[in-house]
Amino acid sequence: MSVDVEALCRSLQEVVWHFGTSRLDGKCLEDLSHVECRCIRIVTRHEDCPMGEIAEGLGLSPSGTTRVVDRLEKKGFLVRVTSREDGRVCCVRVTEKGMSIVGVLQERVLEDLKRVLERMPEPMGEVLQASMKSFALAIDMNKREGCCL
Repeated sequence: MSVDVEALCRSLQEVVWHFGTSRLDGKCLEDLSHVECRCIRIVTRHEDCPMGEIAEGLGLSPSGTTRVVDRLEKKGFLVRVTSREDGRVCCVRVTEKGMSIVGVLQERVLEDLKRVLERMPEPMGEVLQASMKSFALAIDMNKREGCCL
């Protein structure tokens, strides 16, 4: 393999850091941690998101997931509900406040990304886009096969 995997890993970590809950200026939004932000985003993908799916998406234990959801519920971003299909299953729903924070985060990420791309030669931006699409597809294939990530 001709790719310097360690250097690529460091670069990916930098990108994730800058485009996660921390903006390029280093400020976090609403005092949310990276895990809390990811949790809200996971829950927005479902009307009522089971706690097990949140735990899987975050890579946390059930008790760790409960603590994250507890914090977000206290902050008013999430609310627990009972599953409509199975009354024994606890699900989580995003509140209006949670949806608004997701919108703000998305807007900020897009603004930051546009500023970064403006500093790159246009052809490199196109290469980056194609590379990221291919990389995301490879990750999905690994997930479906039960591999890493």
